Amino acid sequence: MGRWGHRMFEGDYDLDLKGDVVHAIENKLKAKSIAFEEGHLEELMERMCRMNKQLSEPSQKLRDHVNTISDELFEDSRQNRHPLLAGDEYPTVILGAVMMEAGLRISPENMTYLRQAVDKVSSANGYRLPICDLGFRDPGKAQFLAALGHYRDGEPRDFYGPRHVIASLLMSDKS
Repeated sequence: MGRWGHRMFEGDYDLDLKGDVVHAIENKLKAKSIAFEEGHLEELMERMCRMNKQLSEPSQKLRDHVNTISDELFEDSRQNRHPLLAGDEYPTVILGAVMMEAGLRISPENMTYLRQAVDKVSSANGYRLPICDLGFRDPGKAQFLAALGHYRDGEPRDFYGPRHVIASLLMSDKS
């Protein structure tokens, strides 16, 4: 299918990477013998940006467990880059976006790393051939940087919200 929008998680590659992040979290939790029900992980990882929706107690406990492995997830992401995509930081950026979307803890060091990684990821203003579409579109990059700049642990970010906010930010930068 390719890409159907220019923001974060509006393309197949983004969603594939998001699935990889969730799978990595599952594996880390299982390796540490942390028991959890799959439904609770899904509740935590699905658009938790709905601020009025409280997490169930098991999902809150799961969030606390995932917070303890946050730094390990970032370190693994930096170490396990795809051999054909040398220097590609986009999977780590997606990890950061998933963590922000769920309101998980991101250390100050990893926040700094994410800011630096964004500059290393390719970004396109408009159409890109699907075979080469492995990075940001400019609106997605602006969206990620805005989320990164305003993120606070425990407060989920919405990457699916109204587009007019992002469009107005982009327009104000060009003025």
